[in-house]
Amino acid sequence: MWVELETYLERIRQLACYKKMSERQKASLLQFSAIFIIHEATREVSFKKNPKPSAMEIKHKAKWYGYAYGLKSPLDFKPDWDYVTGHCLCKLNGCHSVSTGTYKNREEIRFYAYDVVAGFTFSQFWPLDHLQFLKVCYALYAGEEADIPLIDPRFFDKEVIERYEKYNLLGKSSDPDKPGEVLNIPVLSAEDAEFLFETIFHEAIIDFSQKFNSELEELFVNPVEPPKHLKNVVPEFLKYQLCADAFVMALVYQGAWNRWYKNELASNNEPVPAMIIYLGKELNS
Repeated sequence: MWVELETYLERIRQLACYKKMSERQKASLLQFSAIFIIHEATREVSFKKNPKPSAMEIKHKAKWYGYAYGLKSPLDFKPDWDYVTGHCLCKLNGCHSVSTGTYKNREEIRFYAYDVVAGFTFSQFWPLDHLQFLKVCYALYAGEEADIPLIDPRFFDKEVIERYEKYNLLGKSSDPDKPGEVLNIPVLSAEDAEFLFETIFHEAIIDFSQKFNSELEELFVNPVEPPKHLKNVVPEFLKYQLCADAFVMALVYQGAWNRWYKNELASNNEPVPAMIIYLGKELNS
């Protein structure tokens, strides 16, 4: 599977926008791309096996619409810490997205991110919230640092900046004429992002979901069985939801540790944010 993925990562490396990025930004784009492609292909296979119904399609005897969702464990439950430790390392909550809406004469500015141990993204934005952090990133990208105190002056706290540097969200400028912080997160124009998602990612997801359909289907076994009184209100797709939740990151870690893909920063076990920033189209002035 990784050999196949590498062909798509190589297409990304050939993009003009990729070649203009710093090494840190390149690493983050590849990290995000690897996770996104494998994750979405796995979801595609899952939904084909167990389609996700609309909540409003399910009507119950009590005349309400929707489905049940919950967690259960026995009263005498004792965690298997080897499992818990490994699962925390590899669990994947899906791709998060945050948008500014119309901002700075653009339709929007948005980031897509996976909050994973390999990336340390959303969990490390504190004390800024997600939207503030995104606006600070844009200010650094656009050379509009004067806006940052208006967004949140706490960005300039030494401990905050050090945390962002530790997890490689930001870095120190190597230009002696322009000292200060630089953005380590890749920024894509609307055109570049559209090509990435609608062409490279789209083709990769279809390719993977077809080529590895039987292998990925094997992940979706041993579904959770809800209590009898809930059987009719828990759709099949939810019963299988956790079956493959650690597979994607386990594969990405193996790829990094075994140097199956050309991402030296990830191979050296450094935090590489699985995150990209998308610039919406400019509005007419």
